[in-house]
Amino acid sequence: MTFDLADGDYSSPLHIKTPLVYSKSLSDQSGQHIWLKLETEQPSGSFKSRGVGRSCWAAVQKHGPKSHLIAASGGNAGLAAAMASSRLGVKCTIFVHDKTEKAIIDKLESFGANVKRMDGGWDKVNAGALKLAEEDPNGIYIHPFEGNDLVLGHSSIIQEIYDQLQLAENNEVGEISMRRPDIISSAVGGGGLIRGLMYGCSEISRQTGTPPTHILGVTTLGADSWSLSLENEDTFIEIPDPYSMAKSLACKACSKDSVRDSRIYAKTGKLSFNPEPKPVNGSSIKSEHLTSVRIDDSYAGSAAWKLTEQLDGGKTLIELSTGAAMIPVYQPAILDEIKSKSKILKDEEKLNVVIIVCGGYRVSQQDLNHYKEKFCEGYGKIYVDGIELKTN
Repeated sequence: MTFDLADGDYSSPLHIKTPLVYSKSLSDQSGQHIWLKLETEQPSGSFKSRGVGRSCWAAVQKHGPKSHLIAASGGNAGLAAAMASSRLGVKCTIFVHDKTEKAIIDKLESFGANVKRMDGGWDKVNAGALKLAEEDPNGIYIHPFEGNDLVLGHSSIIQEIYDQLQLAENNEVGEISMRRPDIISSAVGGGGLIRGLMYGCSEISRQTGTPPTHILGVTTLGADSWSLSLENEDTFIEIPDPYSMAKSLACKACSKDSVRDSRIYAKTGKLSFNPEPKPVNGSSIKSEHLTSVRIDDSYAGSAAWKLTEQLDGGKTLIELSTGAAMIPVYQPAILDEIKSKSKILKDEEKLNVVIIVCGGYRVSQQDLNHYKEKFCEGYGKIYVDGIELKTN
C-alpha cells in the first residue's frame, strides 16, 4: 500500500523507516494492544530526522550546493539539521545558548556544524540565527517546528505505521485486527510532529475511506502552550518562562499553525495545508479525533525510566519527551476515557495504540536513576481535555 503524501518524490538518506514493535508486556499492563514506533533509530537519534531533514533537503534542492543551513537549537532539531547538512554536503551553522550541554555541542561539531554559543534564552539565540540567515546570501533558516516541508517530512511516519501494522504477522501478536491504528500518542512541544501526524492520518483517511486515527497529544506542565491553547477556545497561550524538566518540549509558544490545525482535526478529522478561513465552531477539546493531555513532569520521568528498562534492557535511554507520550500506557484510565466518549472506538474490544518513541540525546543514565528514585510511579496532576483525571 502506497500513499503519496507529498507533492513529489522526496526520498533521501536523511531519515529511515524505523521499526514498529509490539509490546506484549505493555499490552498486558494497559489492557490494549501497544505498539512502539522507534524513532530512536533515526540517524540523528530522534524523529527530527524526518521533518528537519525534509526541510534541509528541500532548501538544498531549491538553492543548490552553496546553501548555508542555519538553525537555532541546542537539542534534537539542531542535531538533525547538522546531520542532514553533513549528508547533503553543505555548510551548517547551529546557534545554541551558552548553557547547552557539552555532549550536545560535541555531537553537533562531530557532524561538521559550526556552533555559535550565545548568552540568553531561545529568543536571543533564534534572533542570532535569523540575523545570520539574512546577512549571508546563501543563508537559509531552518525552523525546528514550523513549515510545510517539515510537516510533510513528519507525515511520512504515518504511511510507515499503516504499512507495518498490516504486515505484522499474527503469530507474533496473536489475533489482532491490523486494519489501522486506533490511537497514536505523541509528546507535543512546538507542534511540528503532531501537525505531521494529523496531516498524514487525514490523507490516508481521505484516500482509503477509513475513519481518521485518533491523535493523543501529551504536554508536560510548564511546557504546555499547545494543550492550554486548545483548552481555551479562540485563544493562543504562551508560557513566558517554561519550567518543565522536559527541555525538548519546553518552548514559550508552540506553532500557531499547529493549534489552528489541531482545532480543525479535532472536529473534522480532515486537514490540508490550505484550510478554509471560516472558524471551527465550538471547543476543540472533547472531540472525536483528538485528545489533549497535560501531565506533571513526574509522570514523564516515571515512564522514561520504566520504558528504558522494559524496551531493551537499558541499552536505549529514554528522554522525558517520550516518557510523556507513554503516559496512556502507564495510566490506562486515559485510554478508557477516550474510548468511552468515542463513537468510533467505543465498541472495540482492544485498541491498537501506537506510541511515538520520539528519541533524543537529552538524557543520561544518571538522569534516569534520578527519575526512578524521585518519581517512582509518578505523582501530581493529569488533565485530559482540560479536566483533571482522578488517578489511584
